[in-house]
Amino acid sequence: MKFIQLYFKSLSEVVGNDNLAVITLIDSDHRRTLTFVCDNDIKLQLAMRTNGVQCAKRLPEVLARAVGMSTDWSCGKIEVCSLVAGEYQALLLLQGADTPLPIRLSDAVLLSLITDCPIMMDGQLFYKQSSVYMGNDSKTLIPVNILDDKQLEKELEKAVNAENYHLAAYIQEELKKRKNIGK
Repeated sequence: MKFIQLYFKSLSEVVGNDNLAVITLIDSDHRRTLTFVCDNDIKLQLAMRTNGVQCAKRLPEVLARAVGMSTDWSCGKIEVCSLVAGEYQALLLLQGADTPLPIRLSDAVLLSLITDCPIMMDGQLFYKQSSVYMGNDSKTLIPVNILDDKQLEKELEKAVNAENYHLAAYIQEELKKRKNIGK
């Protein structure tokens, strides 16, 4: 399995939803980006670290230093291997630890910013889910299969209200696929 290293690129607001934000990761060649949604808690944590707020005494940084100093393992890497029901499945693989630890991708991005732990994604999954990097284009494409069911249902309602029936059908098909998988 070939892995591609990803780097934090940006954090963007979701228009009309103060509780969500979009994280953009980029490959090392700056050719493709991966976008996904994060909650307000991670949005605030990432915003502090990307806007120059002093965070050395905040809990994530203190814990990262404490764990790194008190054990013989360090952050090895974060692997993103699959997408299940709209959520990327990521594992924290620590050097010297026997068991990989499941971690939300948004939390993994925060950890990566704090510790420089590399984020590695399965190449096939990356090329399926990513889009071509368009420079500093203000519009971000978000694949529908990374939204959870609740978000999808809201988007379905918006599409119907806007009479965008093509998008509504596409979202409805994604919801139907997920219900069939759950059976």
